[in-house]
Amino acid sequence: EIQSEKDYFSQRALSEELEQTVLEGMVPDLPVLRMAYLIERDFAEFYEMAASKVEGESRQVLEMLGHWERGHEQLFRLLHDKAFEQYASMPWGG
Repeated sequence: EIQSEKDYFSQRALSEELEQTVLEGMVPDLPVLRMAYLIERDFAEFYEMAASKVEGESRQVLEMLGHWERGHEQLFRLLHDKAFEQYASMPWGG
């Protein structure tokens, strides 16, 4: 009987414990994700501070940029926290 490709690769992933390997491989991502959200936070604060010092269209543009950076900050923070939760729940103690 010919085994389907899907079954073959699913079995191979199980036998090689690929899921665990992928989770372990993401551990170095934690400091990268943390740095990313901190950089985004710094940029948001910069734009917000700059916006507070100007008026008119310049203020609107800087506020818009600050808002975008806050969105990026939230995204990277969410990705960091999700990766951290997975890391902390690994069977070898995280």
